[in-house]
Amino acid sequence: MKTICPKCKAQLILNTVSDYEDTHTCKKCYGNLYLPDLLDIEKAEKMLLNPPNWSWVKSKNGQLFIGVRASERLFRIMFAILFLFGLIVLFLLAFLFDLYHKRIFDIILMGG
Repeated sequence: MKTICPKCKAQLILNTVSDYEDTHTCKKCYGNLYLPDLLDIEKAEKMLLNPPNWSWVKSKNGQLFIGVRASERLFRIMFAILFLFGLIVLFLLAFLFDLYHKRIFDIILMGG
């Protein structure tokens, strides 16, 4: 497993790490690093060459851009929920407005 230091980007040799330790000291920047935080270069290369279905990788002017696709289905569902919520609020306001006016007329006609 090839790994790099997230601070100084130097390649690390993890042969000196014992089984009971979960930290490693970088020889270049002398930073204490936790093993779960280290980047596995081989796994990253595999993911960049064959990204998951919900993501995309583009290279432009020597820079690498990684993104996540937003599903059109998600937008349709959000629009439908917001539309239905708006209808419910509209009908509720109309009902309350009608109820309020009936109560006002009852008060005026009954005299209090």
